[in-house]
Amino acid sequence: MIRLGLLGAGFIGATHAAAIQAVEGAELTVVADANREAADRLAGQYGARAYYEAERLYEDEALDAVTICLPTYLHCEAVVAAAERGKHILCEKPVALAVSEVDQMIDAVESAGVKAMVAQCVRFWPQYAAAKQLLDDGVLGRPLMATTSRLAGPPGWSSWFLNPKLSGGAILDLAIHDLDYLFTLFGVPERVFAVGTASGTGAWDDVLTTLRYGQMGASARAGYLMPDGWPFTTSFRILGDEACVEYRFRVGGQIDNRAAAQTEFTLFRSGQDPEQPACSTQDPYEAEVEYFVDCLRQGREPEIATLKEARTVLRIALAARESLETGGPVDLL
Repeated sequence: MIRLGLLGAGFIGATHAAAIQAVEGAELTVVADANREAADRLAGQYGARAYYEAERLYEDEALDAVTICLPTYLHCEAVVAAAERGKHILCEKPVALAVSEVDQMIDAVESAGVKAMVAQCVRFWPQYAAAKQLLDDGVLGRPLMATTSRLAGPPGWSSWFLNPKLSGGAILDLAIHDLDYLFTLFGVPERVFAVGTASGTGAWDDVLTTLRYGQMGASARAGYLMPDGWPFTTSFRILGDEACVEYRFRVGGQIDNRAAAQTEFTLFRSGQDPEQPACSTQDPYEAEVEYFVDCLRQGREPEIATLKEARTVLRIALAARESLETGGPVDLL
């Protein structure tokens, strides 16, 4: 049994708690949050102990691993502290606000000999994973263009998202999902160029990022400026010279209502009727936790969404922000 402590009892912490509960061989042992009411409520729901200081969670010898669901600006401090106490780590996205912070995390994890993974849930989202497999298997042929989109109103569960110094704005908090996905498909782009709109807080909260891969291009649209009533909407389209695969996801409110989403997942091949490709039906957050726990049980390093991969994707996102600020392209290779 892998015993996990959850640091952060907000929206995403509750999402992880439900996923841990669903995974065989995993046990939610502790929930820690400075908000005593939130910690007590979530811990009580799953029969876990409640702590009100992070230090108590780090020092708990009964725990094998820590799931960090704190605001982004607290990730570095939490990862380093957990690693120094010998705890394995699953850290929410975006991994950090600066590359230097990720370097501190990597050094701490490697020095302590613990395992760490970043919770990039799109890696485990059934349709995203299935589309990647179609590309890898050559079903789409040579890739020509990929486009992604992720649009919503401002997150309603906490005000810190609206402060760019704490969240990084939509370019880091929201676009990071699709920049990470495009990285898994095509690697590091040669050049990044972005245009966008800043919100009243100064954050780049509606952004179109283009990525150049030789003769192929990709784009990621992400925004938190949609009007009230706009459903949380994501999509991707991967066009190859033999086929095209497309996914659309739309749900009222925010992503926490994902079970009620309207979705379309279609493969188009010339001269053939549209197809609905096979994909997993497992909840992506459950699949993510299951993979992490399985790595710990088998004593192997996670190979998906590693800290080093997250560092690279953060570089891409920060290049997009630099492009927004300077008005010009940023070369990465």
